[in-house]
Amino acid sequence: MSLTLNQPEPVESVLARLAAEPAAWVRLAVARYGESWEVEVCDIVTGAPPSSWQLERLSYPSALFVAIRTKGSTLVRWLTNGQTRISGRRIIFPELNPNPQVQRDASKADTFFETAIWPTVRCDLILNAAQSNRQQPQQMMVADGMPTFHNFAVAARYLLRDSPAIDSTIYRRLSLRQQDTSARISFVEYTDTDVWMQVEGKQLRGVTVEVSGPSPGPRKKIVRTPSKPVHLKLDPAITLRDAFVVLVRDQTCLDRRPLAWSYPVMQDPDVRRLNKFDPEARLQSLLWHKENDQVEFKLGTIGESDTDKESVMKSVAAYANGLGGSLFFGISKRYEVLGIKLDDVPEFEDDLSNMIDDWVHPSPRWSFDNLTIPREKNRVVVELAVQPGDSPPYAIGTTRKNLRYYVRHHARSVPARQDEVRALARSRPLAEPPSFLSFQ
Repeated sequence: MSLTLNQPEPVESVLARLAAEPAAWVRLAVARYGESWEVEVCDIVTGAPPSSWQLERLSYPSALFVAIRTKGSTLVRWLTNGQTRISGRRIIFPELNPNPQVQRDASKADTFFETAIWPTVRCDLILNAAQSNRQQPQQMMVADGMPTFHNFAVAARYLLRDSPAIDSTIYRRLSLRQQDTSARISFVEYTDTDVWMQVEGKQLRGVTVEVSGPSPGPRKKIVRTPSKPVHLKLDPAITLRDAFVVLVRDQTCLDRRPLAWSYPVMQDPDVRRLNKFDPEARLQSLLWHKENDQVEFKLGTIGESDTDKESVMKSVAAYANGLGGSLFFGISKRYEVLGIKLDDVPEFEDDLSNMIDDWVHPSPRWSFDNLTIPREKNRVVVELAVQPGDSPPYAIGTTRKNLRYYVRHHARSVPARQDEVRALARSRPLAEPPSFLSFQ
């Protein structure tokens, strides 16, 4: 998904940007033609490594496939000289386009190369993506100690982490993709009335979050790095079909994600529409199923003592260290629904947010929701929904010297063993993150 149209830029300017990069991750597919070794495909990524990056060197009699990390200035020297030496071979690069086309792509845009999780400034450095003038090696790629591939094109697709396919030829490409880690939209959930966005990046302050489409939508400027999803309230008059959520700074669109495409097959997997259950029905379901490893009830507001605060914060950390979960305030251990006064809810949620910021390290993602109580207009049950963490292990404590780790065992939050803490440190988030609102 392109954020800007192709614009020509002098190759000298492009190479100057590349030379300033302290690190570049390079994948090269090189074919042998007689005594000459020529680059058929080159993918250069800066800003952050590709998602499945690993160093590789696959050597065959008629081809060489390498994935290496080097400095941007080193790459510029290779490209301007038109050659370099790798594994004792003189590698020849194709002639550069004096005015290559440059465009900005959204995060996770579909391209020929492995999907980049950050927005990228992409530039194709050769004249066109035409096939090589010579037929690429068609024989099987076979060598002692190396994986076997059907032919050169199939091996190149593996190196680039492109979709597997049994092709006879792969198009010649030399691409520079500079990932912009300043801001991106990592996940979106929405209903007809609300949109929640998880945004990440190194320079989020001053970025405007906006719903854009056939009619203008709500917008919000980020004044500090958010620890929970950004929430925008939608006007009922807004048409969600063909609408986008966007990140904007000054006159640049940094990233965007579609909400409701006209064609379902194009729907973004990181954008999810929520169907919210009736709150009263959900409350009855919670009371029926009682507490478990993802549900815990608290009678009411939290006391001022550290012991009272710890009893809540240890469950927040345990949920972040596990599959996520929810704390419901206003329900006793005997499953009596007492609720919290509606007028007290805003202050209660602010106090709880500040408490999480002070006690839980690193800060997890969470959100609030209110469940109405049957035949009770002035009281609600407050839900604190905690998401599985991206950076486990999560600990609680008011100083670095007294940090303690917790995990969920059935319906209890208990201290984590050392082997559990080590396992958490090696773990990563789920492939399918749960709803920011814990809708069931």
